[in-house]
Formats: sequence, structure tokens, C-alpha cells
Amino acid sequence: MVIIVVLIELLAAGAIIGLENRDSEEASTEIHKELSLIARVNTEGSGIYISSEYNADDFLTVSKSGEVKYNAEYWGGKVFGTPGASTIQHVQLMGIVEDELGLTFEKYNPSGSKSKDKVYFVDSVANYDAAINSADILDGGILWEPQYHKILSSSLYKGLVTTNVLFPGHTCCLIAGYQDYLNKNPDETARFLAAYIEAVNYINAAKADHSSEKYATLVDICMENIPGLTEDVVKEALDGVTYTYSDKAESSDLDALMGDIASLTENLTNLQAIKVQMSELGFDSYTEFAKAFIDNKYLSHALTYGPWEGEEKKNIAVAAIEGDVHQIAIQVAISLGYFEDYGLNVGIRALKNGGAVALDLLSGQSDLAFMGAPPITSATVNGKKIYVTEKEPVVKKDLSLISKVNTDGSGIYLASKYNADDFVTVSPEGEVTYKTETWGGKVFGTPGASSIQHVQLMTIVQDKLKLKFEKYMDGGSLSSDTVYFVDTITNYTHAINNAKILDGGIIWEPQYHYILSNEHYDGMVTTNSLFPGHTCCVIAGYESYIEKHPDETARFLASYIKAVNYINLAKQNQKGEEFKNLIDICNKHIEGLTPEIIEQAILGVVYTYSDTESTADLTKLKSDIASLAEDLTVLDVIKKKITDLGFESYSKFSDAFIDNSYLDKALKVNEYNGNDVAKIKVGIIKDDVHGIAIIVAKELGYFEGFGIEVTINEFPNGGLVSQDLLSGQSDFAFMGAPPITSASINGDHIRMVEA
Repeated sequence: MVIIVVLIELLAAGAIIGLENRDSEEASTEIHKELSLIARVNTEGSGIYISSEYNADDFLTVSKSGEVKYNAEYWGGKVFGTPGASTIQHVQLMGIVEDELGLTFEKYNPSGSKSKDKVYFVDSVANYDAAINSADILDGGILWEPQYHKILSSSLYKGLVTTNVLFPGHTCCLIAGYQDYLNKNPDETARFLAAYIEAVNYINAAKADHSSEKYATLVDICMENIPGLTEDVVKEALDGVTYTYSDKAESSDLDALMGDIASLTENLTNLQAIKVQMSELGFDSYTEFAKAFIDNKYLSHALTYGPWEGEEKKNIAVAAIEGDVHQIAIQVAISLGYFEDYGLNVGIRALKNGGAVALDLLSGQSDLAFMGAPPITSATVNGKKIYVTEKEPVVKKDLSLISKVNTDGSGIYLASKYNADDFVTVSPEGEVTYKTETWGGKVFGTPGASSIQHVQLMTIVQDKLKLKFEKYMDGGSLSSDTVYFVDTITNYTHAINNAKILDGGIIWEPQYHYILSNEHYDGMVTTNSLFPGHTCCVIAGYESYIEKHPDETARFLASYIKAVNYINLAKQNQKGEEFKNLIDICNKHIEGLTPEIIEQAILGVVYTYSDTESTADLTKLKSDIASLAEDLTVLDVIKKKITDLGFESYSKFSDAFIDNSYLDKALKVNEYNGNDVAKIKVGIIKDDVHGIAIIVAKELGYFEGFGIEVTINEFPNGGLVSQDLLSGQSDFAFMGAPPITSASINGDHIRMVEA
């Protein structure tokens, strides 16, 4: 039987290098650590529900001594919901079906027939709403608290059994720490855990007496922080979770957790949720990896920490899952002032799921994080965040930029009450003249401080206009020596909703021409005129994939190049069939825009794959990335100095970041005569005209012609695309240069390390 822990969907990003001597190896090796698991949060806390038409005893019975007896005959042919194929609940149900019942565990096909020797699963039932909406096909399901008891509050379902009964004491959520923070702030970390331990003790004392004032306060805190639940559901959920901080009360023992993490890592590898082998990280076993992953010294310090007598309070950013009863102890510690007693101001970064929490921690946005063991374990292994390394410095890469996607493709819009020529003029020869006096005191929207558009506007204001560039404060006064920005205007809706505030803005296509279709705004100038040939989007490859699959990578790029050539040929004749077909493809895949807007957007973007047509030259891209990294550092989007990564300069960094060898090989691939089909996963931004070439390549069968089967995963922004890549969920990613550059530096994804 597999050893189980709770899993929430995973993603991953980068973190900080921490190196430790490796006791079992020669002095020539070290362990590279970017994070550590430092405490438990809870054990148990899930349950199996069944349709209310069934009798629970027909499925299984549990004796007074805890012995479980399963009725395999009754399970056969049933359909159960799970919250995801890589979650612990899914693994737990699979273990029951295969190991206890001796049946086959198979994904449910709505159009297929059912067999009595199989149990079927639907792996997308992650909450109450999903369970209710799928009641017509589900015979039951397995899910975590408080969703489990919320589901039981419906007349459609009843409880079968909790996982506490089937897998007593199974690991669930943990506290992880960003290694750079832990290394620099050991005392603050211990104080945080000391306060957390007090909160756990309070919860356990409250649960021991439901009639107590403590219990009433605990329920009130839950009701305040977990919306959408009744008081009864909250109480039942609390009873289903065991709150803890270590293996044993009043100790820092995490040996059992170490065993669970080792087993979990092996299980996730078997499920292919973890794609990197232990040997690739330099570990001889899963146990050796788990030993490196877990560090209980902060917990030991916390248990002996006396009253805090300092004066200066410290801030700690903590990522946690919003509305999660498993992690309610952190809210208890805040509400009861425990953190304040230890001189800490704790800011909660409430996120939707464990994957987002893991990403937040690994990107350095938070110092500590509460999440399920599986997402952080998978993120750590897939992202190679802990590994054995030699001491001689070498470039360690988790990804590479392997191709351009486009240049240009953005524009500055202006409130329709203004005249564009009063701000800037562009002569027929391309000479740009700025009118400084008109810009002063104006408010412009940008799509984010880390976007190339924000950097471009900052460059205009500071370098060309010689004005200050400051964030707009609602209600503040405006000065004529300053241009103000609102850095949350990422689309048409934002621009329209903020029309009373904005004098203009800068944004990418197709949103630029979409905004111009509204009466509130007119076009000032495109960035093509102000920054001709500027780098925009790029293709990044997950290093683990491209190193192992250089031929497939080249064939992928060869297909992409063919699509770029098709687009550029189509754009030359806007009345031709190719252009009409191109617009049709865009209309099919870009929602909410008219064909006219899409056509204007396509014409505003320069599609490419390199600096110079028919070559693999990426020299200019290297220069642009070096300059971009420096600009993002000035903006404080990039938090780390390039020297912290072991590079002498931004140019040295960009040289390591960009690899044109695959592009060079792709240009030499004319056809594919093999029989093997490579399956490739690609992350892109949804409804993005910049990256449309990959859609064109798929629609026109170019990938198929080069023996590639592409699965495209769409995300709302470049940050999520980069996270998907850096977690190993995708093999390639299409996104803007800024998010992948900042993620790579902030996350130490390209660095000089001891070999």
C-alpha cells in the first residue's frame, strides 16, 4: 500500500541558492538548496463521499478496532470524482481500488461502457460546486476538508469514510521556507514557528472542549476567514483535521515526515507528476533527497524560544491557501496576537491553491509558505531546487531562450480629447520629436511594472522627456514635472473602466487596437515607430527537455519557422487567400474581437524567429535581454543582483540565457521521414496575437509534418506561462521577454554554481 499525503495541484518557479556540505560525500560535493521544509501543519483531513442513494456499508465496513473490510463487488462499475490525477486523494483512491479491491482504476469515458472489474474516475472534481454539477455521473468521490463536509451538507451525497480511518496519521500540509530568507533570518523564522506552535496548541485545546470559550473563538475565526460555509460544516471540518507542527507534540521530530516525503516522491515519480530522476539530482535514494529537503533546526529553536524582548518588529510575507481549514492556525495566530508577541508583522498572501502558493514561495515573493506536501515536493524535484553539485563553478540552467517570436506590436493610446501631435510627432524619415510640456502631469496606464511596455514608457519619460516617472496615487496632486502611471491596465476593459483617470496608456496588440475602437481613446503612436525592432515575445525551452530531446526541439522550431514564413507571406498580400486564412485562424482562436481589429493587430506585429531572416543570429536578442534585465533591476522587479548569480555582467547572463544552437539546427531541417511522433506541451498566452504562429503551425499541419504532436496550454498572462514552464509542466513556452527574464533571475534559474 502506498504511503499517502495530501496533494494540491502544482506549478513551480525559482528560488535562492543555499549550499550545505554533504556529510556522506567527499568534500568536493555540496547540496544546492533553494528551499526547506521546516514544520508540519496538519495530518489527515479528507473523506470519501457517495451518492445518497447508496448504503455506506455496502462499500466497506470498519470494525471497532479499526479493521477495514472492502466489498469489491459493490465498487465495480462505479464512477468517483477526484480533485486531480496527481493529488493525494486520487492516489489514495487508486490504492484502494488496485491494492485492496483488486480492480482496475480507469478514467471515465462518458460515451464508453462500464465494466464490473473497473472503478472509474473523473479527475476534475475539486470542490463542492464540481461535485454537485457532476452528480448525474458520479457515484461518489474523494476530497479534502472543508469541501468534503460541505458536499455532505447537500442532499445528493452522504459520507462513506474519512481518510483518517483508512490512512491514519497521513501527512498533509507543511510549512516551507525560502532558503535565502531562512539563511539570513534564522531568529525571525524561529519566532514565527514559536507563535505558530502556540496557535496549534490553542486549536487543539479548543477542539478538546466544544463548550469552551476557546472553541467558540476558534469557530468565529474560521467563519471569518473561510467564506461560504455554515457553522456546522466548519465544526465538522475542524474535527476532521489533526493540527500539529511535528511528528510528536512538544518535539521537533520530523523523522516520520522524512519517510513520508521519500515515499511521496517515489509515488509522484511513478505517476509521472515528477519527471526528474533522483540520480539527475545526484541523490542515491528518495530517502537521501528527503533528508536534504527537511530541516528541523528552526523548529528546535522555536520550542525553546523564550519571551521576545526586542524592540524592532520584523515583517514576514507568508503565502497560504485562502479559505483552507487545514491552515487555519496561521489566522488564529494573527487574530490572537501571537505573532505580534514575538515581534512579527505577518502579511498573508492568500492564493487560490497549493500550486500558486508553491510558485509564490519559489519566486521569492513570500518568505514562508503553507501548502500540501506534494506541490512543493514536485516543484522542488522538477525544478531541480535541491541537488548535489560539484564545487567548481559552472552555469546551471533550468531553461533557455531558444528563439524570438516577434518584435514591435504595441502602441500608446491617448484620451480622445487630446491631439496626438501635441505629444509626439514622427517625420517621414522616422525622426521622433517629443513635446515635453504636454506630457507633464498626465496619467498613463501600463500593463505592469515588469512589462516591456512599462519599461518603454519609463524610457520615454525619463530619457527623452527628462521628467519624473511616478506611480499615480488616487486623490494626490499632479505635478507638471512628473508623468504618472497606473500599472494595472492590462486590457480593453481596464482602460475603459479607468477612462476618468487616464490621459492615455501603453499596451500590446490586439488590446491596443481594441482600445482604439472605443470612443474614449485615439492612437498616439505605435512602439514600432519609437523603438523599431524592439524585442517582445520569445520562445523558452525547459532545459531538462531540450537537453534530452535536441532533435525534437529542432523539428519543433522548424515547424514554427514555417508558420512565421507563412504569416509574413500572407501579410504581403492582404487580399490574398493566405491572408484571409490567417485572419480566419486568428478569429477562431482569439475571442471577443472583430476581424477588423485582429487584422490591424496582425499588421502591427513583426513576426520572426531570429535577428535576421534565414539565420540563427540572436546577437541583438542577447543585447536586448541584457538591457532589459538591467532595466527591470532598476525598477525593482528583479530583486537580485546579477553578481548574486555568479555573473560578472548582464551581458554574461544573457549569453548564458540564450542558446541559438537549436534554431541553427532547425534551419537545416527540411523534412522529417521518421516514424516516431514526439509529444510536446507548449504554454502560451490566451488570445494573444503575438504568439499566433504556433496556432498557425498546428492548424496548417506543420507540426504533424515534422513528426510533432503539440498540446497547447493557454494561460491568461505571461507570468503563468513562465510558471508552467519552470514547473516542468510544459516543454516550451511563448511569452514576453520581461516575465521570463525576471523569473529566471529572481528564481536563480540560470546561475553559476559549484559544479
